[in-house]
Amino acid sequence: MAEYWYNSATHSATGMLPFQALYTRAHPLIPSFIAGSVSSVPLETLLHQKDEILGVLKANQRKAQQHMQAHVDLHRKDKIFAI
Repeated sequence: MAEYWYNSATHSATGMLPFQALYTRAHPLIPSFIAGSVSSVPLETLLHQKDEILGVLKANQRKAQQHMQAHVDLHRKDKIFAI
């Protein structure tokens, strides 16, 4: 998950995704599973579980980003410059 997060987050110095800088193309998205698109029941169950796990991972990533942002905001100070 950490590697996925690193490769799918914009780098502050380059202004692009590390994946994009390395491979010169956009990061591939994992397509969502469409129920009924597979004829095998075990495969459909596996793909449904994969989608559920991806949903949990995305929610956890959002929660971690919000936590990091809240922590940074605690120590943020507005600077006022006098001329």
